[in-house]
Amino acid sequence: MTLNSQAQGGKMIYSAPKEKSQGVIYQKPTPYCVIKIKDSLTVVMQSEIRKMNSEWFDKVEVFKGQTAIDLYGEKAKDGAIVITIKEANAEEAQLYLNSRKE
Repeated sequence: MTLNSQAQGGKMIYSAPKEKSQGVIYQKPTPYCVIKIKDSLTVVMQSEIRKMNSEWFDKVEVFKGQTAIDLYGEKAKDGAIVITIKEANAEEAQLYLNSRKE
């Protein structure tokens, strides 16, 4: 398979011949996800947020573009999701986050 590439808006765009048996591998942008419990920040995978009890969430903030990079650095180039946990659920949420680590 031959891939053709071209720069478009600062990003490389890859295309492949349009044959049924061939495809393009596309990596979806992944936002930087943070859980905030009191003054502590824990970085999590986006899939981990879906497993959490949404009743624990006090506030969900989404940052895009330069704002996300200014707040969290280059690792947030695809955006940032910051979830603040209610103080009443802080201990339960922290136990959950601690138990998920392998």
